[in-house]
Amino acid sequence: MSSIIQIQGFKFSIIHYAGVFIGIISTLLIYPQDLNLYGFYGFLTNAASLLSPIVSLGFGFVMLRYFPHYRAEGTPTNSVFLRFIYSGYCIGIISFTILFICTSGFIADYFFKHDNLVLNHLIYLLPLTILFVVFEFMTNWSITHKEIALPAILSTSLKIILPTLFLLVIHKSIGYQGFLYCLMTYYIIIIFLILRFLATKEKLLPGIHSDLTSNLNKRELIQFAIYSMVTGTSVVLSLRIDSLMITSHIGTEANGKFSMIYFISNAAFIPAHAIYEILSPYIARHSKENSSSSIQSMYEKSVRNMLIPTLWASLCLYFCYDDLMKILPHGEKLASLKYSLCLLLIARVIDAATGVNHHILNFSKHYRIELVLLIILAFSNILFNLYFIPQFGIFGAALGTMISVSIFNISKSVIIYLKMGYYPFDNRFYKILIYSTLLILILSILPHCGNSLAQIIIIGSLTSLLFLFAILRLGISEELKAWIYKSTESLFRKSK
Repeated sequence: MSSIIQIQGFKFSIIHYAGVFIGIISTLLIYPQDLNLYGFYGFLTNAASLLSPIVSLGFGFVMLRYFPHYRAEGTPTNSVFLRFIYSGYCIGIISFTILFICTSGFIADYFFKHDNLVLNHLIYLLPLTILFVVFEFMTNWSITHKEIALPAILSTSLKIILPTLFLLVIHKSIGYQGFLYCLMTYYIIIIFLILRFLATKEKLLPGIHSDLTSNLNKRELIQFAIYSMVTGTSVVLSLRIDSLMITSHIGTEANGKFSMIYFISNAAFIPAHAIYEILSPYIARHSKENSSSSIQSMYEKSVRNMLIPTLWASLCLYFCYDDLMKILPHGEKLASLKYSLCLLLIARVIDAATGVNHHILNFSKHYRIELVLLIILAFSNILFNLYFIPQFGIFGAALGTMISVSIFNISKSVIIYLKMGYYPFDNRFYKILIYSTLLILILSILPHCGNSLAQIIIIGSLTSLLFLFAILRLGISEELKAWIYKSTESLFRKSK
């Protein structure tokens, strides 16, 4: 993989791991002091994520896919294409605002009449969703310029802002409304900062009468926008509807607990997500150029390099969980959720094991196939949650998520193979699976030393050393091996 991918991916991972470290501390030490507020915050952010593809009308995905067609390397984006993207966002935001004002009262009374926290503050979902949409647009625009570190560090700053706001609420310095006002102010600030970065890359407000170097195929762009809107909504329904349904069926406190283990499971996917994000513009360009060999190579490499760190982090989190809960002040509130966390970690491993299949399918001529698949999966996930949550509570929500993510990703990989012939698994992939199975057996029979903190250190160190041995000696990833040697040499040069 190119140096840009490695550098941006490394920056992305470091930034997010710093955020996750802060986030985990906050999740385990601060948020349990007000699980209702944390559950309410999770409800708002998940609802905003669900609404974002609808409000944006899919135009964020249009920006990601079609920027190679309307921006030559090293030049600004075609001004007419940019105005077209702007118009789509404006139409979506105005329509959503009108619809929300007309229906929010009915939604609150019908779905959340037993939860006063949601009932009294649902109106704030409107400005938060709009800010989510604008931030997502700015992030996508930055990605097209091969910049993922800046949006990452800005969004990661929430890991510091959020616990600070929680402490202010817990100590009665501000109320729930003050919390929401501060949250909205935060998003306004980071949107402005990304705008400053983008202004250094190109003109953000193109003139009305700008000359064209290419004609817009508006019909194709609108068709893809509609497809992306339905696709994005279906994806979020498959992954986030559980949070909304937990809030509706069990309450904000239960959603707070589920949001905590969901956050912890996401920590395992940070390096994989870095690779997934930075490869997006490359897959888009190779798809435009019909470079099958380049896509095949990136597909295989993405699977290996997304799967290895995800497995490492998942094993550390799962096998350290019991001891971690014993040494934390509020650990008893989350101790019973280990198997729910296990299901979410399995979902993340399967996600990583299928690589950048979404980008490959989404940027190909077969992208419409995913639409049907996603609609089926979205409705399936709703049915899973309607059955599992009343039966098994939080564990049922995790089970529904795991099933949905597994079916979704495996199905996409099968479709890519049948339609385009891309196969992501080579001999090294099977080595990784076999080796990871052996590691699970070793960690399962590892005796407990009697001290929880020492046990966490032992498990973390042993898992890390065994994965390092596999990378350096067993050749399960040449890219990670080269990166480790390069990083080590750079570290020694700096020390001298």
